[in-house]
Amino acid sequence: EAEGIGTVKLTLRGKFNQPLVLKNVYFAPRVGMNLISVPKLLRDRYSVVAHPQNVFVQRRGRTVGTAYHAEEDLLILRCHVSRRSRERVQLARAPATCGHADSLEPQAVAMDVDDPQESSDAECATSTSELGGEAVILEEDACKGVDQASEALWHARMGHLNRGDLRVVLRQTGTPYRPLTQAQLLATPQCPACMSGKQHQKRNSRARRPRLHSTRIFEMIHSDIMEMPIAKDGSRYVITFTDDYSRGSWAYAMRWKHEALQKFRLFAAWVHRQFGAQIKRFLTDNGREYLPIGAHLETQGVEFDTSPPYCKGQNGLAERTNRTIRERINTLLSDANLPPSWWTELVDTVVYLKLRAPASILQKKTPYEIIYGKPPSLLHLRRIGSRAWVLIPKEHRAKLGPRSSECRLLGYSEPNQYKLYEIHSGKTVFSRDVEFDERTPVAPLIEGETGNDLPDNAPPSPVFSPVVPPPSSALPTPPASPPGLAERLKTPSQHVETFPPVNPIEQEAESTQDLGYSIYGRRRRPSRRLLESLGKVYTAGALNTASARTVDPSTFHEAVSCPNQLEWWAAIQKEYASLLEHGTWEKVLRTDVPAGDHVIGCKWVFKTKTNGTRKARLVIKGYRQKHGIDYHETFAAVSRMDSVRCIIASAVLRGWKLHQFDAVTAFLHGDVDSSIYMELPEGFEEPGYVCRLRRSLYGLKQAPRIWYQCVHRVLAAHGFTMAQSDNCVFYKSNCVICVYVDDFLVAASTSHEIDQVQRALEKEFRLNDLGTPRSFLGIQLDYHADGAVSIHQQQYIQKVLSDFGMETCQAKSTPMNPKQDLNRRPDEEPPDEETKARYATAIGSLMYLMVGTRPDIAFALGTLSRFTSQPQSHHQVALQRLLRYVKATQCHRITYRSGQLIGYTDADFGGSVVTDGAYSTSGYVFQLAGAPVSWSSKRQGEVATSTTHAEYIGQYNALLHLQWLRTFLAETQMYRSPVTNIMADNQSAIALSRNPEFHKRTKHFNVKFHYQRAVLNAGEIGLQYVPTQEQAADGLTKPLGPTAFAKFCSLLGIEALETRRQQT
Repeated sequence: EAEGIGTVKLTLRGKFNQPLVLKNVYFAPRVGMNLISVPKLLRDRYSVVAHPQNVFVQRRGRTVGTAYHAEEDLLILRCHVSRRSRERVQLARAPATCGHADSLEPQAVAMDVDDPQESSDAECATSTSELGGEAVILEEDACKGVDQASEALWHARMGHLNRGDLRVVLRQTGTPYRPLTQAQLLATPQCPACMSGKQHQKRNSRARRPRLHSTRIFEMIHSDIMEMPIAKDGSRYVITFTDDYSRGSWAYAMRWKHEALQKFRLFAAWVHRQFGAQIKRFLTDNGREYLPIGAHLETQGVEFDTSPPYCKGQNGLAERTNRTIRERINTLLSDANLPPSWWTELVDTVVYLKLRAPASILQKKTPYEIIYGKPPSLLHLRRIGSRAWVLIPKEHRAKLGPRSSECRLLGYSEPNQYKLYEIHSGKTVFSRDVEFDERTPVAPLIEGETGNDLPDNAPPSPVFSPVVPPPSSALPTPPASPPGLAERLKTPSQHVETFPPVNPIEQEAESTQDLGYSIYGRRRRPSRRLLESLGKVYTAGALNTASARTVDPSTFHEAVSCPNQLEWWAAIQKEYASLLEHGTWEKVLRTDVPAGDHVIGCKWVFKTKTNGTRKARLVIKGYRQKHGIDYHETFAAVSRMDSVRCIIASAVLRGWKLHQFDAVTAFLHGDVDSSIYMELPEGFEEPGYVCRLRRSLYGLKQAPRIWYQCVHRVLAAHGFTMAQSDNCVFYKSNCVICVYVDDFLVAASTSHEIDQVQRALEKEFRLNDLGTPRSFLGIQLDYHADGAVSIHQQQYIQKVLSDFGMETCQAKSTPMNPKQDLNRRPDEEPPDEETKARYATAIGSLMYLMVGTRPDIAFALGTLSRFTSQPQSHHQVALQRLLRYVKATQCHRITYRSGQLIGYTDADFGGSVVTDGAYSTSGYVFQLAGAPVSWSSKRQGEVATSTTHAEYIGQYNALLHLQWLRTFLAETQMYRSPVTNIMADNQSAIALSRNPEFHKRTKHFNVKFHYQRAVLNAGEIGLQYVPTQEQAADGLTKPLGPTAFAKFCSLLGIEALETRRQQT
């Protein structure tokens, strides 16, 4: 019974004293003697010359030993006897039943160790055993420094190959290893990585009869595409090509399915160049992504066969290949503690190992052996993900610095080169001078362990172009795994240079010049432009400030190089996929663009939504469009904020339900009305090509109008009528829809009405069902148990305060000091451009807050906005106070409960804090359901000559707006009232509006202001007197003290969150 297989080295006695080396020798101690087969000697390239007295063993014509005749026709070969002590070693065990070694079992064998006098190839570790008085020396078939690895370690090195195939390939390649005994096998637990990555449902039937369908390599190719998680470089798909004859597989990662034709051309060119083979038949499933490949193959005379729809069994070989690759990737990720997004780094490694794993259909031969005619070498394989130390080339290391760098093994480039991930720099390196530690468990490679989570070769070349061009000796990267083609570099070890991860730190900010203090009393920090001018690339989150952490990327390169690059890249992919799905453009050659047309550029715009999701939008640079050539008419589907609040208040009064929808890529649903050519998006460029728009795109001047026409057509077809008072509101009985670009706010009496609206829209557009609105246009909605609804913008306020560094400022109880003088100071120097820009930005940010939910800051903001072009120091101080008030009242909200429609109007005389020009300020507010739905604080267009004149103008403005408000509510059938009163605190102006008398003090009034008399006579609108202390519009015309301002907010219907909690 043979207990092991190994290599034997005999030191022969005699005058020749030459060693005799025999490979694949069975170790059978129970035989009682050492037997050498003459055919075995002949197979090992020895010759046997027989004479009557002696028999000579020769090698290359030289005698290496002699044997003499013994009894029973046996020959005895003279050898030296080992005197070394016995030592225990591990051998591959031969089969117990027959002499054929197709199945190996592990066995521990007691052996002697002796130093050989001579070695045929290199210095090797040897083992000898004394049996029957003759010396038997067994040695490993490995290079110096490679010890006999255990069977479990080889299991990990071979990508967690199953035990049966593992032993076969180790035996066939003559690779030494330490097998496990039967007892050790029973005691060995299941491999956690295999269970995590490869467990699957058991088959109902085990019967299968595979057979070869082709007669030579690459004659028939099976292919399929499988979807994977989004990788670091944005890849989502893997296309596989499997040779029917050799069962060899090759895989390519792709971002989009339309890249399949490009990958196939690479594979076919490699097959033809390396093997001179021609693909004759191509089998795949019925996916549309293979149609371009089919058309290409038909022109080449290749048979293109597809399986019927939903019949995966017809493409079983490709499906099984996908499963094998996916399971092994999953297993290696689990075993190496790598994140799932690194699967692109392992797909080449898995294919590389699969070529070197035996297949049952090949009678346990490997695809490598079928293709190249020789067994593969496995001695260079190491455990994927294991720790490694790479020798730093002397050109890159200091004399007294470290000589090696810690890495993690990712794969193989050549049998003597490894692909590794350098821990400290985040680079991918290729080197042969590597020392491995395969036994020490490694910690998970998580984000933050290195400066950059992306290896240098992960992103596509159009996205990240390397700083240092590749050496001229570098060859194009071939398909994964085929040997002899991946000779990237001829040097012993070469680092691949890429963009270093540049993240400005606090020292870089401190190294800039002192920028002094901002207009709000805060120390200025270096801006992005300043950092860029100093050569310090800005990335979100790089600076240690709250404002830097909330800044979205402004360019494509910033998005794909910032710490959140994976999230931004996923958003870019989602947007690009949606553009392709809608057929937004068609690619044309740049030379085909007509001479009179010009190609318009495009850019990526990035936004982090309030719920934390990343949004990428491709917009065309519409400012380059020319009127009459690229567009003719423009219109934006934007409803009034007054309409939104009226819909919410009316829904509370009537007990209606609110629902929100969002149209996905809304502007892509309409066809453009003229020929427009655009550059391909950044990151997806193709040399020599541009795109001709077939559908509307964000940024086109006519895009909003085209989208509105689509919405109008769809809603009108389902019984909705466009409101004449607001063209972005559509209504029918018991249902109202407010359209704000691609957002839909639906108010309906029942859920059935909402479902009908959803079905109508989904027939034409892709919708995101957002359910009950919690945030609409940056306005947050809170719902109470009694049916009341509160609206506020607390999140937006926090963002504004963060943008201007006012998160921890001292709070103020009023937005403006009543005693402050804001008139211009002629002796003050004009501000610089940066100050003006910052002032205007703050005004614009607060303006959206005022228009949305904060009428209490309308007067202060309206007054400060008059100085946007030339803000002076006291204007900046007043703006800082306004921000402090907003900080103190960020929890204030408007709550709709119950109440009729009522209005308030007021006006000052000659201005209060700004007296230049003597213009008065008029203001009005209208309440519905007990809270404001519309308000205004505006400087009057002409100088009033008296308080009556100013109040009369204010009444006129309020009355005009109330007419629109009543028309809107009545038209949409949300609210009806026979008479609506406007409350004013000037009895002279009220009397003048009721009595058309001529007076010398009013004869100069503009005739248009008397229009209110005709409206009041109609009886639908009335003017009523209210004392100034009860005037809800008082704070819209003048600054108030703390006590008066608190009462003003109470009259408006604005309440703090704490107050509401006390009431509930």
